[in-house]
Amino acid sequence: MKWARFALLLLLAIIFLWFLCQYNYSFNYSFLVNDQYKLLLLLPCISFFILILFYKSSRWNKMLILLPIFFIPLFCELLFSKYYTVANEHFFIVIILVIFFLLGIFLFRIKEFYILLLLVTVSYSFQLLIGVVQYFESVNFNKNLSLSVYGTFQNSGIYACYIVCGIPLQYYFFICVARNNLSLRPSDNKNKSLFSLHPFLIILNSKCLIYSLKYIFLLQIVTCSWLIYLTKSRTAIIVFFGGIFLVFYFERKTQIEKYLKKISKFQRFGLCICFTIVVSGIICYLVYFKKTSAIGRILMWKVVISHWKDHFWFGTGLGRFTWYYPQWQADYFLQHHTTCDFFLAAGESYIIFNEYLQLFKEIGFIGFIFFIVAICYFFKLKSKSNNFLLIIKATVILILFCGFTSYPFHTTSFLFLLFLCCSSAIVLNDSTKWDMENITLTTKRLGQAFLCVLLILSIIASYKSIRQNVYFYRWKSIRNRANTSSKMIKEEYLSLIPIFKYDGKFLTEYGKFLSADSINCSDAIKILESARQYYVSVVTVKSTSIAYNKLRLYSNAIAELEWLSCYLPNNFQTKFELLKLCQLNNDFKKGTEVGGIILSMPVKIPAKEIDRIRVETKMILADLNSTSR
Repeated sequence: MKWARFALLLLLAIIFLWFLCQYNYSFNYSFLVNDQYKLLLLLPCISFFILILFYKSSRWNKMLILLPIFFIPLFCELLFSKYYTVANEHFFIVIILVIFFLLGIFLFRIKEFYILLLLVTVSYSFQLLIGVVQYFESVNFNKNLSLSVYGTFQNSGIYACYIVCGIPLQYYFFICVARNNLSLRPSDNKNKSLFSLHPFLIILNSKCLIYSLKYIFLLQIVTCSWLIYLTKSRTAIIVFFGGIFLVFYFERKTQIEKYLKKISKFQRFGLCICFTIVVSGIICYLVYFKKTSAIGRILMWKVVISHWKDHFWFGTGLGRFTWYYPQWQADYFLQHHTTCDFFLAAGESYIIFNEYLQLFKEIGFIGFIFFIVAICYFFKLKSKSNNFLLIIKATVILILFCGFTSYPFHTTSFLFLLFLCCSSAIVLNDSTKWDMENITLTTKRLGQAFLCVLLILSIIASYKSIRQNVYFYRWKSIRNRANTSSKMIKEEYLSLIPIFKYDGKFLTEYGKFLSADSINCSDAIKILESARQYYVSVVTVKSTSIAYNKLRLYSNAIAELEWLSCYLPNNFQTKFELLKLCQLNNDFKKGTEVGGIILSMPVKIPAKEIDRIRVETKMILADLNSTSR
């Protein structure tokens, strides 16, 4: 079992580093990002670990039987479903992490979880260093500082949230371990393995080294606060103060508890009121600090809440919200037009910066109840022999707080850390019993039957995953064939359709390629309409409109751009293209209406391009007026 643990540990470490450095988000609206297919090679590994787990188990128990019962529906979903395949990025990433950490719970001891958490802690220091380097680069090239400091995340807001959520782990490994302040002691039998892994921890009795680590930790806190100030991330600022408060509580836990016991209930109530007022004031200030951004988030929440009855009980399905939301936003602005207060705040978005509202819509009321129960269970876990559980809970608290106004559940590194913390807590929990009593013969046979089904499914999944991975690289290679004839490229795309027929991004890319050629526009429309069953994006709709336009089906092309101008109501270019189509179709009434909107609609960011569009709009309107007479 030792080498199996090492293999699983190595795989998880590689996955985390890949998430951190390359594949940052579990949903990417760009049709060119499809890196989730690289994870397909993990499916044969999962099957292998399941076999090891069953083969090496000294005796069957109830917990082991739950594994195939849980895995069989997941494999069936991936193999036979239309909407929950590898093409559904968010669903696939979550499922892969759930399976791997379930295996970790059964295969790992606490030592392996410590190693992974130590790796995460080192990554925080690495991210801080990258942020500092990016700051000096942006100063030299006169870039916008709030957008130029983003670590490896390509987004300053989520980067700021990530470095803040690392505060509890940094505190633990730099302060608590150094002072042996928690239960990480060589004398503790439960943690001997950790000290055998890190023998250098024994020298931390040196007061000089303890003070050095303390100052390193303080330097990291100062650097973190400075980078957050540069990014101007409001979510990170609020969560940062929460992280500092948790560190202060860990440092002065006894004194704080004694003080709270001393004071009267009235004084405690007064402290709560003062705390609430201060926090509310800070939140109000931060909302007005980036007012347009805040209004944009309120718009998205309002749009979703207006559809609260839709899919109420069971939800849209994990990862399917991103298909529904653009249509909901388009419907909203179809009714409200330019008179809406949220007009300037609307943009191309597929996540709504509130993970709980989005999760509720994805898994429904029943699924959300299970989610709340799981969170409550996590925070009820206790470990008398290892206070490291408190640090894990503090890390999860900060991630959960980020979820109210950001998107940590759609960031792969956050998802990895969240599942890692939950798995570690389960293993650390005192009441977790893995050595359960022997089960009856009937139940054992039932478990073996489940295992046989799981083996068959895993073999099929492994074969299909390897095959699909090979075709994925063929798909990627098509993009780089600049000198290849259109006919050959079309044949390549056609050969890949049976493999990626449920992937909206592939179908969009193929349809966009076909729409560039007037001869293939009829085929392009069929492909793009099929793509919109799985993936809705600006590119998909624009390509469909272009194809209709080349076939001179102007009414259909207008309908596509009308939808797009409702989805992105403040986009001048989309409305101008719609106006030109109305001119081609000699549609005086609609053209006049669209032209009037272009000339009267407010401007989000003044630009010469907008002035040019308005000048040309007046010319087109004059032409439409002369034609209608």
